[in-house]
Amino acid sequence: MALCVESRPLEIGNNSIYPVLVLSQADTCSTYYLVEAKDLEGQLTGSDVGLLFSACASLYALVFVFKLARRQFGF
Repeated sequence: MALCVESRPLEIGNNSIYPVLVLSQADTCSTYYLVEAKDLEGQLTGSDVGLLFSACASLYALVFVFKLARRQFGF
């Protein structure tokens, strides 16, 4: 399922035709996509969470070592 914007003609009167943008839900979209169903699903996997956690732990350890070195040099 996707949310799409389509341009459709709207007849007003006898000879007046105006293009109108219409929002539609379809499995496939031949016009402009607004939101696809896969955009609404969670994108984080277990390995992504593990990498994020390890990056945070590494940053915390780096700050700890930096503070310890500053203390040893008397700053």
